[in-house]
Parts: sequence; structure tokens; C-alpha cells
Amino acid sequence: LQLVSQSPVSKYPTFIAVGSDGRQAYVGSLWSRKVDVFAVDSGGKLILSQSLDTAFPVRRLLLMPDGRHL
Repeated sequence: LQLVSQSPVSKYPTFIAVGSDGRQAYVGSLWSRKVDVFAVDSGGKLILSQSLDTAFPVRRLLLMPDGRHL
């Protein structure tokens, strides 16, 4: 493994999901109740797209095969 990029995330991250094309990454955070959405550029750099509030602590993430539902 080689570190290509780092980016701050919401407190208490618990899980990462990556889209099948590798162009989006999602980080779920337990006690902050957030999902951070990142775009991944062609060089592997992470760009925070949005930080979504959830009504529950995020323990796991599952990206559905259609790539549109998390």
C-alpha cells in the first residue's frame, strides 16, 4: 500500500466505502452522526464534496450495486 492522499473527516470515523469506479469515497462517523462524501481525482487526491448529517450513529456503510444508494 502507498499513501496517496489524506483529508480530515468528521470525529469518530468507523467505516469507509469506495464506489466501484473508485471515484467516490464515503466515511461514516459514529458519534458525530455524519457521512463525509469525497470525490477522488485521477491522481488519487481526496476532495470533500459534502458532509451529511444522519439521525443515527453510523457504524457501517453499504454502497448498493447501482452506485447510487448508500
